[in-house]
Amino acid sequence: QNRILAFAFIGFILLSCSEEANEPIGSKTGTPEMVKNIQVEALPGGAKLSYSLPSDKSLLYVEASLLTKDGRKLDFRSSSYISTIIIEGLSSDAEEEVSIRSVSTSGVKSEPQIIKIKPLEPPFLTTFKTLSAQPDFGGVNLKFENESKSELAYFLGYYDEDNQFVDYESYYTF
Repeated sequence: QNRILAFAFIGFILLSCSEEANEPIGSKTGTPEMVKNIQVEALPGGAKLSYSLPSDKSLLYVEASLLTKDGRKLDFRSSSYISTIIIEGLSSDAEEEVSIRSVSTSGVKSEPQIIKIKPLEPPFLTTFKTLSAQPDFGGVNLKFENESKSELAYFLGYYDEDNQFVDYESYYTF
């Protein structure tokens, strides 16, 4: 009797498993409306984009994308309930082009709106200017000021004979 129950249970599991493809949650095929009145506020290593959301009911999120000077594509997203996007983690204060698009529930993207941002000096550079290292008993004493209260990581290490960085100790600030 236990064998019959085991076979029935295995059969139930096999029949209940099916492969389902992920598909967009909406069926509207039209292009979503664009955001309006885009305002830019420069931040250390990034920018805050504020805008007016479209009244389009099929809006899922707003996306801001940029291509950094070193060729990395960065995407930042914000839901349809929030009218701001924070761009952060840029490694310089150089001007960047940002492409902003609205995305519908069916995955359709609007035409891009191109804006320019000019971030303030990144927090790691500002903090590095205050860094001092002093020999200490059994190691080194590091002091720095993180005035922006940004999340930063400092790695204390060395390069080995293969010119590979070896992380000796890591410090994280908040």
